[in-house]
Amino acid sequence: MKRILTTLFCLVFAGAATAQAQVIRISRVDAQPEKSHFVTATLPFSVEIALEGINNVTAVSFELRYNNAGSIQLSGYSGGSFGSNGLLVLDKSNRISGAGSINIGALSGQPAGGGGVNDPIVVRLDFITTPDAQHNTNTVFSFINTEAVADGSIIKLAGVPVVYNIHGFLDIWPGDADNNGIVDTRDISIIGLFFDDGGADGRIRGFSRKPASTAWAPQTALAWDSVRVTYADADGSGKVDINDMLVVYANFSKTHMKFHGSDGDVMSSRPSGTEEAVLSPTSQLVPVTLSSPQPLLGAAATISWKHLAGKFNVLGFQRGEAFGSGEGFFTKIDNAHQSAQFAVGNFNPGQEVSLEGSVIYLAVEPLTEETEFSFDIERPVGIRRSGAMVPLGATTSIELPTTGDTKIAVYPNPASGYTVVSFEATRPGTVAVSLVDATGHVVYRTAEHVEAGSVNIPVDGSAIATGVYFLMVETESGTSVRPFSIIH
Repeated sequence: MKRILTTLFCLVFAGAATAQAQVIRISRVDAQPEKSHFVTATLPFSVEIALEGINNVTAVSFELRYNNAGSIQLSGYSGGSFGSNGLLVLDKSNRISGAGSINIGALSGQPAGGGGVNDPIVVRLDFITTPDAQHNTNTVFSFINTEAVADGSIIKLAGVPVVYNIHGFLDIWPGDADNNGIVDTRDISIIGLFFDDGGADGRIRGFSRKPASTAWAPQTALAWDSVRVTYADADGSGKVDINDMLVVYANFSKTHMKFHGSDGDVMSSRPSGTEEAVLSPTSQLVPVTLSSPQPLLGAAATISWKHLAGKFNVLGFQRGEAFGSGEGFFTKIDNAHQSAQFAVGNFNPGQEVSLEGSVIYLAVEPLTEETEFSFDIERPVGIRRSGAMVPLGATTSIELPTTGDTKIAVYPNPASGYTVVSFEATRPGTVAVSLVDATGHVVYRTAEHVEAGSVNIPVDGSAIATGVYFLMVETESGTSVRPFSIIH
């Protein structure tokens, strides 16, 4: 008796599970799973409605209800497993009240007692989300009066509701990448976090602002696939890139109504991409010099070294002198494509500077005997206090005469005071040692008579400004050059 009762219980339970599994479900067919939980204003989306857990279906009928019908509107439909001949779609939605109601019936054309389709797709519905759809509101689709004819019997189906969040238009304050009401160094971290996101084919789809502006005022933007990333597109280009960093300089310390005072030390953790390179005694610093007839708040560019692959390893960047004591920078190095992007500027709010000296230094570790590296500078651009972007001129090296083959050693390098230049003199004579800055000006020079053999000449850099220089040794055998850095 116990075994019989157990068997009956299992049969009853199995029958109940089967009944519960007979459902009607709605699913997106136009988006990847990670993007299927939201819809975007101005853009279409499509869904399929299908049955699950039911066989030999010859007819289906139901009413699909949803809210926000004024913003989400049926634009078309097509048949599923039964085709379109037996499909009836009646849209009775009220655009004014926002109550959506779509009545749907589908027939297979087969006799009720025979044949039919297992787990049929009933219909595909196409919708458009209107431009005035309210951002961050939810639309719920649900089913009522859902029935199917299967094996000649009418079966009540359980409807599985689905919720779509609406991505609409929102206000962006250019440079406030974390949307906390103030432009500060934390915004650099957010831009770095989402760097390269956006564009039509990116991991996160982005949309450009029209018109785009960097002015400190609310800018209307269509929410991206990730709403959080929308705020990182400071210049409104539709992609998070190095130029967005420049907008942080332009609007640094500015606030809007979301800001309610400081909520912590903005420099409690250094943003990724702002660390200076760690140098070794054999490292070289290559100066990057940008030029502009106008004073600037910041500058950005891409450095490429495809033609120099295998000649050095890139260690990172060191800050330059052009933007003074208020300088801050962000860098993104892509060794796989032999390129790096940088943005550098002044964190003193609204303080433009005339570019003098190097804006930044690229630190490299040579793998060959070469002492001169020239890089390609692409898309150099600066930003004014007005938020206007201006094109810049650029150089990454200067041409110095190198006619000798004397191998020179400089230690320490970098130096903060004295350094020693060492080499082997092949014969007696006069030797001149000079320091040349990135613009080609001689900032230090000494000369002395030496005998043949090992030569050590001290160079006093204590009164010379921090920066990267070229140390030039002129002997009767020719001229040799070595990069040299002074750091106080």
